Amino acid sequence: MDRWLLPLLLALAAGAVFAPTLGAGFTYDDANIVVDNPSIRTWHFFDVWAGWKRNVRLFSLMLDYHLYGDQAAGYHATNILLHVAAVLLYFLLLRRISGPPLLSFAAALLFALHPIHVEAVANITNRKEMLCGVFSLASFLAFLRGCGEPRRVAWLAASVALWIPALYSKQVALVLPISMAAYEFLFLPARRRILLSPWVIVSGAVLVAVVLLRATSHLDFDRPATIPTLAGYQGEPTFFNVAITSAKAFWMYVGLLSWPVDLCPDYVVELSTSLLEPATLLSWSALAGLGVSSALAARRAPLAVFGLWWLLVHYLPVSNLLPSTFILADRYMYIPSMGFCLLLACVGDAVARRLESRGFVPARPMVAGCALLLASFYGVRTLQYDQHWLTSRAIWDYTVRCNPRSFRAHNGLALDAMAARQFESAIVHYTRALEFKPGFSQAYNNRAICHGQLGRLDEAAADFAAAIRIDPANADAHFNLGYLHAMRREADAARASYVRAQQLGHPAASEALRALTASPEAPEG
Repeated sequence: MDRWLLPLLLALAAGAVFAPTLGAGFTYDDANIVVDNPSIRTWHFFDVWAGWKRNVRLFSLMLDYHLYGDQAAGYHATNILLHVAAVLLYFLLLRRISGPPLLSFAAALLFALHPIHVEAVANITNRKEMLCGVFSLASFLAFLRGCGEPRRVAWLAASVALWIPALYSKQVALVLPISMAAYEFLFLPARRRILLSPWVIVSGAVLVAVVLLRATSHLDFDRPATIPTLAGYQGEPTFFNVAITSAKAFWMYVGLLSWPVDLCPDYVVELSTSLLEPATLLSWSALAGLGVSSALAARRAPLAVFGLWWLLVHYLPVSNLLPSTFILADRYMYIPSMGFCLLLACVGDAVARRLESRGFVPARPMVAGCALLLASFYGVRTLQYDQHWLTSRAIWDYTVRCNPRSFRAHNGLALDAMAARQFESAIVHYTRALEFKPGFSQAYNNRAICHGQLGRLDEAAADFAAAIRIDPANADAHFNLGYLHAMRREADAARASYVRAQQLGHPAASEALRALTASPEAPEG
C-alpha cells in the first residue's frame, strides 16, 4: 500500500492546502526578483552560475517566465509543485533510513501541511527554500545508496553533484554533510562510515572556514544595524547581543512549530544583553540539556535523535550565531521542520508502544487519531494563513495586526499608499516605521517625498537632511534634496546636492546638473 497510495495521499494533501496561493499576485520581494528583473527575460545559462548567488532560483524563474510570462499563477504553481516534490522526497528519505511506513507517512504529512511553510510556498521569491530542500533531500538519498555494501562510487558522485545545486539554491545546504554524518553515527557500523573518517572531517572543517570567511567579508561589524537582513530586533543591535539571542529564538521557533497559531510575516524579538539574563540563561541551559540528553539517547532511539539533530543542524545557518539574517522568519524553518516533524512522529510512536506494553490495546489507533487531528489542524491553519499572503497589502495589513511594532509592515503599507498617491496615509505609516527603526534612512527619504507632494517643503527638507545624516551614501536623498533646492531657486545648493548624487551613482544626476546649468531658474529632476 505504501508504495503508491501513501505517496499519492501526501502529494494530494501538500497540493490541496496551498492551492489558494494560485490566486496570489507578485508580493513581498517579487518586485525586484521577478517583476522588474530583466535577467529572467532572456535565455542565458553559463553566466547564471557566475558568483556565489541563488542561481538555481534565477534559472527556475527564467523557465517560468518563458512558460507563463507575467502571469503570477504559473509561478505559484511551480512553487506548489516544488513543495510536493520536497514532501515526496522527504517521505522516501524516511523510508530509506528504516522508518516504519506509517511513522514515515505521519512525519511527511505533518511536514506537507504545516502552516509555517506558507511564507516559503506562497511567495515566489522564497522558492529558494523548496529548491534547496529538494536538492538536499535528493543528495541525501543518493548518499544512502552510495554508502551501502558494497559502496557505489557513482551514487556518491551523484550525491555531490546534487549537493551543488542545493548550495546554489541557498547556502544553508552547507550543513547537509553534517546531517549525513549524523546518520552515519546513528545507523551505520564504523566500517561503512565515510564522512566520519578523519581526512573528510579535516577537509570539511577547512571548507567551512573558507565559506565563513567569505560570508563575513561583506559584513559591517562596526554598524550591525546597517546590515539589511539583520532586522526584527528590539534593543541595541550589537553582534554580541544578536548572537546570544539565538538560543531564545530557537525556542520561539519550537513554539511556532508545535502550535502555529501566532505565525506572522514579520517578528520582533527583544534582544538579550547578557548571558545571565533569566530568559537567555534558561534558553541556553535548555538547549545544552537537549544536546546532552539526545547524545545519551542516541542508541535507544536513533530515529528520534536523528530528527532532533536534523532540526538543530539546519537551524545553525539561520541562528545568527554569526549575525547576518532576520531574527525570526517562518521561511527559515522549511528544511529544519523536517527534523521536527520526524521527532513529533517518533514521540507519538513511542507513546503508543509504551501504552501497548502496559496492556492498553487501543493505544496505536488512539495515537494515530491524535496525529490525524494534529495534521487536520495544521491543514486548516495553513488554508487560513494562505489568505494573508495573496497580495502585498494583505500581508502588511495582517502583519500590523499580529505585530504592531513591525517597521517593515508600516514601510510596506506606506509604499502601497505612495503608489496610490495617498500621501497623508503614507506619512502616517512612515512615521510609525521610524518609531520602531529610527535609523531607517530610506523611510526619511520617502516621507520627505510625500511632504513635498503635499507642498510641505520645510518638512521635506528636514526629512531629506535626516536621511543623509543617517546614511551619507543615500544617493536618492541627495538627488531629491537637490530637486527641492532647485524648486526653491537655490541653484548653488541644488548643484552641490546633484554633484554628490552623481558621485554616488544616481542615474539622473548628470541630466539634472545639465538642466540646472542651462536654466538655473527651472528645476529639473
